[in-house]
Amino acid sequence: MALPENPSHTGTSTASRVTAAALARLPLYAVILLLLLLIGPPLISLAISSFQTGAMTPRAEWSFANYLTVAEDVMRGGPVLNSVIFALGSSFVALALGGFLAFIVERTNTPMRGLGYFIAIAVIAIPTAVYAIAWTLLLGRGGLINIGLAELFDAFGWSFRPIRIASLGGMIFVEGLSFMPIAFLLLSGPIRSMDRSLEEAALVSGASAFQVLRRVSAPLLLPSIIAVLLLTVTRALEAYAVPSIIGMPGRVLVMTTEVYFSTQQLPPQYGLASSYGMVLVLLVVALLYLYTSVTAQSRRFATVTGKGFETSIIQFGWPRYLFLGILLVYLIIMVLLPLLILGWASVMRFYAGPTFTGLGFGQYKALLNYPIVIKAFTNSIFVSAIAATAIMAISVVVSWYTVRGAPQLRRALDLLITFPLVFPGIVLGLALMQTYAQLPIGIYGTQAILIIAYVTRFIPWGYRYSHTGMLQIHPELEEAALLSRASRFQVGTMIIAPLIIIHLIAGWTYVFLISARELETSVLLVSSRSPVIAPLLLDIYSSGSIPQVSAFSTLIFLTFGSLAILVYAVARRYGIQMR
Repeated sequence: MALPENPSHTGTSTASRVTAAALARLPLYAVILLLLLLIGPPLISLAISSFQTGAMTPRAEWSFANYLTVAEDVMRGGPVLNSVIFALGSSFVALALGGFLAFIVERTNTPMRGLGYFIAIAVIAIPTAVYAIAWTLLLGRGGLINIGLAELFDAFGWSFRPIRIASLGGMIFVEGLSFMPIAFLLLSGPIRSMDRSLEEAALVSGASAFQVLRRVSAPLLLPSIIAVLLLTVTRALEAYAVPSIIGMPGRVLVMTTEVYFSTQQLPPQYGLASSYGMVLVLLVVALLYLYTSVTAQSRRFATVTGKGFETSIIQFGWPRYLFLGILLVYLIIMVLLPLLILGWASVMRFYAGPTFTGLGFGQYKALLNYPIVIKAFTNSIFVSAIAATAIMAISVVVSWYTVRGAPQLRRALDLLITFPLVFPGIVLGLALMQTYAQLPIGIYGTQAILIIAYVTRFIPWGYRYSHTGMLQIHPELEEAALLSRASRFQVGTMIIAPLIIIHLIAGWTYVFLISARELETSVLLVSSRSPVIAPLLLDIYSSGSIPQVSAFSTLIFLTFGSLAILVYAVARRYGIQMR
């Protein structure tokens, strides 16, 4: 006969189990609290400030005046309308260029078609601010292309009107080029996965090649096309580099530049800047909701079934050489021209258009002798490394619970850690500035606030990498280790970490890369005590020294371009999605 359990012993055992369970969930509670502290105060501060007029003090007046100003701006076709046109235009340019490049690379027998991936990664490796500066040297006043076209037209006795890049059309063109890799990389997979049996069935039924494209291929790709369009529109609404470098000289304002200008006035109009920021946040929320809805329905359009599935390469005759020529045009326009003009201008003593006299490396020597340049590089590397490490540490904890936790917990955590996506970069910078400038802890203008900003903004990207790796680990591995009396710490360090280390390295490198080049958030948070690369590049550009800014741009590209190639190589080698 079994002996009755000692009540006191049973109570003690139950209490210890409860305590152990609570201790095991401490990392989860700590991460949730940290995420709420990162996201909550800036969002609340932004919302409150948008309803205030006057200085950022307790005496500020409460009203809807800021939103009325934004509404008047919409009615007269100001920054809000410019933002919408800019976002839609650059997205369609990126979609057309990226989609056509993906078709050439994935579905044709074009020689050297792998060059398409090199073009895309090379454009990714060029920071957007550097890209915009390069195109101002090509199409601005006295730009290389304008000079060449003027001489060509003059040879035939024709009049030539210079191309004006400092316009809404110029902004759309440059932003569209810089977004082309996003469209290319996201459309390459769906285009490559098209089942040729569907197209062959249509051809056997008497359809022409154009009808097959219009009625079979295009509808199957429609969810991917719409998803890419929504994603690029969202990114374009957040863009600041191209609007500030190309748009502001032509007095073309969008919402991001309006946010920046409002904070630079005397006195600063933080309430107006916050109202534009809230409008941007709401637009991004709507677009991200549509993007999620479209991608959630993509299963209905799947063609890779495992039953007789076969991709096809279209065997072109002479047109394959035409496609090769188009690839080379892509390479020249998107990569070679911007890099060559920057390299050329960087070795001039004084920029005076195309010349081969007075060349040298004096600009590079001068830059490396400026303490602020060295400090900006070291600060960018240090801050980005700390932020990337913190992001991956947080992401591992959240990823484990979103994969192993209850459905309600998974949904809540996934929403919480991806919520920072609704913050456009410059809006997040504004919100953090207003939040921490009023606190007595004194971190505004220091490296600490930049770390907070980068962690808040880029944690969704690190989470995607760690979450993908965690999905590949079967729970049985952890259960077996626990049954063998391994502790949770041992399971994490000896089983989970080695299995997802490649994903963590790729995620860390990617987050480090985008943080080190970040402009939109840091432009409102930097100070002379904590300079970083991208805002310093804008300061040098505003000084008007073209050779100096070209040399600095070239250094940035050489430093971080190699990292872009590294992260892509690691991700491609181990099948990790770059998104």
